[in-house]
Amino acid sequence: MEEKILTKNPDTAMKGRRIDKAKYDVIRTAILKSLKDGKELTHTQLEKSVRKYLKGKFSGDISWHHQIVKRDLEARKIIKRITKTFVGTVPGKTTTVIKGVDSNYIENLKKTKPPESSKGGG
Repeated sequence: MEEKILTKNPDTAMKGRRIDKAKYDVIRTAILKSLKDGKELTHTQLEKSVRKYLKGKFSGDISWHHQIVKRDLEARKIIKRITKTFVGTVPGKTTTVIKGVDSNYIENLKKTKPPESSKGGG
């Protein structure tokens, strides 16, 4: 049986998801590498970067896993969502961007442990 982990959700009214640990680790690494050095990306840009990083290296639904792991990293305060208004956009229009909390992402990656394994199916 594959090792599973229980993720967290930044919305405390929502439950985390139980996912394959190996898939979590791969997506987590792709997200953190995409956000290295404090880089800010929109949700779409982040998913595109993750897809590019994982091309040919991941079996499964990248979009679903990306969303679940991204929420887990937000809940653990490893990354955060920021609402911004960009110059040249429609006045009052905001865009949500994702940013790594720590600009020293390699050290952050080493310090932050993935969720604990959970027993049982998922």
